[in-house]
Amino acid sequence: MSLTVRRTPRHTPLLTVRVLIAREEVKAIVDCAASAPVVGERLAKKIGVWKRARKVNVKQGDGTNLSGGNFVVNTMIQIFQDKAFIGKFSLDAKVLDIGNKDLILGLSWLVENRFMVDTEGWCLRNVNTGIVIKCSVR
Repeated sequence: MSLTVRRTPRHTPLLTVRVLIAREEVKAIVDCAASAPVVGERLAKKIGVWKRARKVNVKQGDGTNLSGGNFVVNTMIQIFQDKAFIGKFSLDAKVLDIGNKDLILGLSWLVENRFMVDTEGWCLRNVNTGIVIKCSVR
């Protein structure tokens, strides 16, 4: 199984949402170019991990490989906005060395939870429920 994680060009704003996962608030990066969600190793250790039967090769858009891919995390995340609870969502993510980042919400997570990325409004919009999650821009 192969997974592609593309690097976002420097001129492209990076969208993040605040989520609560394993009783820790983290900034999750919204990345449509990542084919699946990814959890960093530090956060995965706090959550607890499940071993994958076979290793996943992860190639970035620039051709370099990410280390890891032997483990997955199965958990729930809660999204809050201005201290108001927005929703609870399941998360099945690969565990990879993603540097100082904790969580990347990839395309499969967005599709599974019916969110589209509104790049003009800097938010995520749920096509079924109408929920709007404001994103921070970096």
